Amino acid sequence: MEVVTKKNLILVAGRGHPELSSEVAQHLHVPLGEVMLSTFANGEIYCRYGENIRGADVFVFQSHADAINDRLMEQLIMIDAAKRASAKRITAVSPFYGYSRQDRKAEGREPITARLVADMLTCAGADRVVTVDLHTGQIQGFFDFPVDHLTAVPVLVDYLASSLPSGVANLRCSSLAAISLNSFSRRSRIGFGVPFGTCTDHHAIRSELVMPTSAALGISGSALKRSLDVVASARILPAFN
Repeated sequence: MEVVTKKNLILVAGRGHPELSSEVAQHLHVPLGEVMLSTFANGEIYCRYGENIRGADVFVFQSHADAINDRLMEQLIMIDAAKRASAKRITAVSPFYGYSRQDRKAEGREPITARLVADMLTCAGADRVVTVDLHTGQIQGFFDFPVDHLTAVPVLVDYLASSLPSGVANLRCSSLAAISLNSFSRRSRIGFGVPFGTCTDHHAIRSELVMPTSAALGISGSALKRSLDVVASARILPAFN
């Protein structure tokens, strides 16, 4: 008699965002896997799976929220534990990818911490990464395995399109934010303008990149008077990377 291991999906979650992980499990119609997580008095994190995960397709769900270092280390420990428990494949699911804004050397003697995080996830035993709205898409190149880079822009567009009046918003943001804002504006038909001289990084930006004309958007003259001054240090979508 030949015994074949049945591949099954197991979703486990860290303590980074329990409400979000529970909602994801409900949408997938799968229960959250049993995992015991605790913190010793000296701050060390302990992890043990409460069920057999041998041969399973394990998804380790953890958003790198506050406190980011604890949440990141917790996910690494969970991945290592799954690897040593003979999981068939391990996918690190990080809706918020920690340190993603440190993806390049802007000046000398600086680290590229986003690459360091990628190396740590790889060394821990992850076979795949799922994340949402990276600070820059090039971070995917830090990995030697597939990365599923999802976006929440369509969801946010639907919400803003139904909640905000038509008009133009003037934003003080970085050039990276403006590039993302260009796509956001096309989808939502909401005009966003970046005034000259308001960039927060070293890159120059032209306001027409993200400011469609009022005629193209069908905006009335009175709506043009509406202005929203938003300070975005590096990203127009602060809920994500």
